[in-house]
Amino acid sequence: MSFWQAMMWSGGRAVVVGLLAVVVGVGVARVLKWVLNNCGLRNSDCGMKMRRGGCEGVRVSGDHGSPAIGVGGDAIKENMGSMRGGRLQWLIRRVGMLGLVCLLVGGVVGPMGLPSLVVGYAWGDMGVSLVRHPGWNEVLYGGLLLGRYGVVSGFVMLFGPRGGTSEAGVWCGGSVGGIKGLMVRWSDWLSRGVIAFCAVFLLVFSEFEIASLLGRPTWTVWLFDAQVGGLNILKALVNVVWPLGVQVVVVGGCAVWYLRREGRLGANDNTDMRKKKVGVVSLMLGGMWCLFAFVLVVGLPSFYVMKDAAKGLGRVIGDGRFWDDLWFSGVYAMIGTVGAVLLLVVVRGLVGKVLRSRMSGGGDVVIGVVSAMGLSGGLVVGLLLVNGRLWFERLTGSEFFSGTTFGEWLLIGGGLMVVLLPMGWVLGLLARARRDRQAAHIAKMMWRGGDDRGVRRFGMRMWWKRSGSVWYWVGAYVFFQGFFELSASAILYPAGGTPAAVRMYNLMHYGQSQVLSAMVVLSVVACGLVMLFGRGMAAWLMFECSRSWYRGGVR
Repeated sequence: MSFWQAMMWSGGRAVVVGLLAVVVGVGVARVLKWVLNNCGLRNSDCGMKMRRGGCEGVRVSGDHGSPAIGVGGDAIKENMGSMRGGRLQWLIRRVGMLGLVCLLVGGVVGPMGLPSLVVGYAWGDMGVSLVRHPGWNEVLYGGLLLGRYGVVSGFVMLFGPRGGTSEAGVWCGGSVGGIKGLMVRWSDWLSRGVIAFCAVFLLVFSEFEIASLLGRPTWTVWLFDAQVGGLNILKALVNVVWPLGVQVVVVGGCAVWYLRREGRLGANDNTDMRKKKVGVVSLMLGGMWCLFAFVLVVGLPSFYVMKDAAKGLGRVIGDGRFWDDLWFSGVYAMIGTVGAVLLLVVVRGLVGKVLRSRMSGGGDVVIGVVSAMGLSGGLVVGLLLVNGRLWFERLTGSEFFSGTTFGEWLLIGGGLMVVLLPMGWVLGLLARARRDRQAAHIAKMMWRGGDDRGVRRFGMRMWWKRSGSVWYWVGAYVFFQGFFELSASAILYPAGGTPAAVRMYNLMHYGQSQVLSAMVVLSVVACGLVMLFGRGMAAWLMFECSRSWYRGGVR
């Protein structure tokens, strides 16, 4: 198959999966909205309900607004009695609600949590068995992509920018009727749907790991195999120009649409959408899809891997070579994550203040354009950096990026940084949309401006609970994805520093085995333990800093 045929396959598949993902994203957004309304994430709403419940029995009467104590007292006593009598029923409902929320959250977040390399490895034998049935193999591949990236569409459909039409305008549009009125009524969903389609299109168009292990034709697989087979770097870059141009057109069109909507992702917060009730039918359909996607992308792959991993785990642990691979993966992912976070913070600080007053959402768009460098995928980023290293060596005669350990680690870390930029940008916007701004602002005022040391300590710990822990998990997830990044690592890793993902990928072409399954499980567990350890260390450092401020007399 030629490069152009593979590119046509990738483009057609991305369009189909992108359109289906928009439909699926509506159901996922319904589930997410129901979870946000019922799992207690909105503390301010809960506080308002408590205050209304406590003052429900008090009424004001008389010329001077004096409270009617007798009637109000009877109502309060009746409310308190009903609360005591229904505690057990409330507890049962709360436990059941918590279980349902955990189930739905797992169904929404799980498909994006499991690395693509693990998903492709688990379904690899099925893909080999369907070699003579390419149609069913394509359906399997498309279903895995839809189950995995439908979550992205759901997040965009819930947190995406509004259509620029007020609620009064939507009501007027519904009253007018016709096609124009229908477009006005659905302007919000249309705006989010376009951005969701573009996001899923880019992810599917540049996907590599699952396609390679299932044997499906994509331009990324063709280019990677050609590069491994000895394709000249200049010819490879010439071929890269065409898919890169498609991605630039999609990103540019999405940015223009975003600015025309005059919304800022993460700033409007879409509180009106969350307050609306979710229909039972739409919630059931969305929940059924989330559970189906969880079983297809997470449940079955985990079962296939875990059933053989226990038998080969002892051999992998006894062999110390794989521990070195895990160490290198962690170091590379940490360099890439720290670099991506620092770059996003610096760009936002320099550009956001300049454009915020001139153009609505301009700062976010500029940061998005900078982050779009990684949307081309790890393969393109790796090829560009390798070509840049060759040009650097020819011009300067220095072998800094290929002859020194620091230079080699800096090169692969820089490649992972560029690949992880889009993910860090989107997750950062979602974290801003989810945070409680009032609580975070109060915590910062207490932390920075309090005269009392105890107030500063309380403000610091309050900030960590409300915002700091959320930002930590954003960085931890970016680190998790960088740990299992394959295409960029396979091109940029130095000799003697093979990452675990590359080691496992080279063995996955020989089929499933007990030792390989144990390596997959051990890599996921090791990365998860590092993330949990980092969470504990960050919380401990925050506590120690606040305690040292409290004892040390810092004012």
